[in-house]
Amino acid sequence: MKKYASKICDNYVKSVYEYRDFSEQSLTNHTSFCIINHNGMVGTTDIILEEAYMHNKPLPFTGKKSYMRFLFLVVGILLFMAMVTPFMVSCNNLQVGDSVFIGKYPFHRDGSYKQIEWLVLTIHDGKALVISRYNLDIKPYYTKHDEVTWETSSIRKWLNNSFIETAFSAEDQAKILETTLINADNPEYSTNGGQDTVDRVFLLSIDEVKKHMPFEINRESFSTLYAKEQGAYVNGKNGSSWWALRSPGADALSMATINDGKISYEGDGVDSTDYALRPAMWIEVK
Repeated sequence: MKKYASKICDNYVKSVYEYRDFSEQSLTNHTSFCIINHNGMVGTTDIILEEAYMHNKPLPFTGKKSYMRFLFLVVGILLFMAMVTPFMVSCNNLQVGDSVFIGKYPFHRDGSYKQIEWLVLTIHDGKALVISRYNLDIKPYYTKHDEVTWETSSIRKWLNNSFIETAFSAEDQAKILETTLINADNPEYSTNGGQDTVDRVFLLSIDEVKKHMPFEINRESFSTLYAKEQGAYVNGKNGSSWWALRSPGADALSMATINDGKISYEGDGVDSTDYALRPAMWIEVK
């Protein structure tokens, strides 16, 4: 039987969760940079802390000596992030793989907001293609089981209206660029991808994933506590979630997806609510 956190660790977790003694308020605002996978707990430091405290789950490090290692680990992560944060939040000298923080969205189970972390996939001519590090929400690709393309999808309308208005201030919105998207056919099933579109926020296509995220391990992503609360599927083995692409699946009734890092060309029904959203966009970085 797994040992649960000692009183000292429990108090520490409670302190971080309730009072944010060592979190974004006092140090970096970005504890979510580090991923931990231990004893079945997968996610960011703050996700693990909240899960442990709210649901009495075992901490990644427990026991007389281990809880001290856990404390040192968390504090070390935060101190490290305090040093690198100026480079992460600035759009100057960005490189592929860096993080930028723009906009806010519900993150915790209670719907409280947190800054959105975006991963830089590519940089070109003073603009960067970014995708959310975490799965942010659950919305169907289309609200009914019917033939559809990205152009006419419900999710496209939601991303470019409700999501933008909810997540970004007017100043943030000014940095998000309109982009002409190529909506190619499904390369395995030749399903029609529909007309090309001009969007500000979108889902990646099969071709974009293959080009900018060539390795399966880089495609695996975790859902925020809020997205889990909305019903995001979570893999019981590694804690990752499946996410939707804008490309069509095996037919016009389906969308392509990313399942455990693998591209599913067959995909799933457009009205499915199991697939999380990782919005992407081009932003100005001059």
